[in-house]
Amino acid sequence: MSSTLNVNVENYLNEHANERHHHRRSSTTTTTTPTKHRRDTKDQIIGFETPLDRQLHLQKLNSSKFLNCFISLHYLTQGNQGDQCFYVSELKERSINIDFQEFNVENLKNSNNQSFKLKIWISNYDSPKNWKLLMDLDINLSNLLYINNSIDLIHYDFKNSVFISLFDGIYLLPNENFNLMEYLNNVKSTKIPKPSLYSFNYDLVMKLNNLQLVIDDLSKVKKQLSQKISLKLENTQILESFKLDQLKTKLAKQKEVNNIKRQKLNELLNIKEKKLQFLNKQNLNKLSTFQKFNSIKEEFSSLLIQNETITQDLIIERSRKIKTISSIFPLGDISEWLKIPNFQTLPDQLTQSHLTQLLNTNDFNTIAQINSSFGYLVHIIYLLSHYLAIPLKYQIYSFDFNMVLCY
Repeated sequence: MSSTLNVNVENYLNEHANERHHHRRSSTTTTTTPTKHRRDTKDQIIGFETPLDRQLHLQKLNSSKFLNCFISLHYLTQGNQGDQCFYVSELKERSINIDFQEFNVENLKNSNNQSFKLKIWISNYDSPKNWKLLMDLDINLSNLLYINNSIDLIHYDFKNSVFISLFDGIYLLPNENFNLMEYLNNVKSTKIPKPSLYSFNYDLVMKLNNLQLVIDDLSKVKKQLSQKISLKLENTQILESFKLDQLKTKLAKQKEVNNIKRQKLNELLNIKEKKLQFLNKQNLNKLSTFQKFNSIKEEFSSLLIQNETITQDLIIERSRKIKTISSIFPLGDISEWLKIPNFQTLPDQLTQSHLTQLLNTNDFNTIAQINSSFGYLVHIIYLLSHYLAIPLKYQIYSFDFNMVLCY
């Protein structure tokens, strides 16, 4: 049930407001005394001295007449179970003509019910929280009266009425203030006259006949064209099927050739990958060997530089030692060597017999001088061999302070 409720309670509320105002005026009595000025009499009646206070009081009285309103729909229950609410409308502020939006109750559990209860709640605009129940109506859908197709077409002014807009039209909840016959007469009197229909003349009938003949001819032409198109389509389908079969056979052969080529290509790719892997390994090995060679080369170059520096140092040291030795032992006559005081004990010419005589002598001083001279000579030879880098044939070891042994 998708419906729209339009509730008009203006007359009802106005009547109640007038009654309350009349009762308030009749129950309130004030005693006045005649005075010279009318303005003083007004001030005494109203009870306000300034125009601003009177204006504020009047605004308060006017605002108290405005009402807030909303409606609620309830299921009809038996006994004292209470009414179950299934719809609450939006709130209308400062309005007593309620026009609520459309709502849908098809998905509710009791949507097949044909009767429900409508409650109208109102509150003063000054005290919006104090809600009062204004009307409590039991609505049965089977008792509704059909009014019109649309709410816009209703020309009758209804007071204190409830309109329900269903799928098939607008319905009215009957009440004691509604007169159906008066409404129907009003609707009949306000109906819009229908336009008169004109009959066809002979020319129009002939034109229609000609148009019908043309349509028949076109339908025949259409049928012939459709037959020709179907024949051509059949012929073309046969040719296309033959061509399609040939293309399928060619395509199958080409697929086989492509598969063979693809297999060969895959084999070549595998071989290529293996060769690339082998080359990568070789490159890695070459790179490692090259790195090792570079390290060895660098070491060799450093050692070569060290060797050259050492040889240069040796050459320099050798030249120095040669200079010192040449200064000690000049390249002159050997006879000049014997002029050194340490060699005066040795004779100028020594023979075997002379040496044996010297050795057989028992003079201790002579033997000591000879031994010291030989030791000095051996020591000089050792130094010369070391400085000149000339190896000795025999090794020399010191035996005593004045004695040297050669092995």
